[in-house]
Amino acid sequence: MTTMDLKPLELTIRVRAKDEGLNARKGQSARATRNQLWKSAVRRHALEMEWPKQLPYKRAIIRLTAVAASGPEPDDDNLPGMLKGCRDALAAWFELDDSPRGPIEWVYRWKRGANGTTVEVLDASLLVYLPGCACGKAT
Repeated sequence: MTTMDLKPLELTIRVRAKDEGLNARKGQSARATRNQLWKSAVRRHALEMEWPKQLPYKRAIIRLTAVAASGPEPDDDNLPGMLKGCRDALAAWFELDDSPRGPIEWVYRWKRGANGTTVEVLDASLLVYLPGCACGKAT
C-alpha cells in the first residue's frame, strides 16, 4: 500500500476551541466522554474509508487540522490539547505509541470552514526536511 492509497479521513465531530484546549477546565467524566466520541468517530470513518489497521510505512506524519466556522483562532500551544482525543483515537486505531518515541510525528493546524477535523497521513520517508521548516509545529 502506498501513501496514495490512504484517502483523507474526515471526522465530523465538532471541535470547539474555547472549551477543548489546554486551558479548558473540564472534569474527568466530560473528558472521558469526549475521548469516547473521538474513538468511535475515528473507528467509524476509518472503516468507511477502508484504512489499514497498521501504518503501511515505518515512519509517518499525521497532520490534524481543526476546522471551525466561528470563534477565535486558538493559540498554537492549545491546538495539541484540542486534538488530543483525536490523536489518542488514531494511535489506538493504528495500535501504535503516540509518544515522541513512537513512529508518528504529529502536526497540528487550524483553519476556518465547516466544523470538524481533517486527518492526513503522510509517509515521512518521502518528505524532504528543509532548515527552518515548521515540521512538528502548528502551522
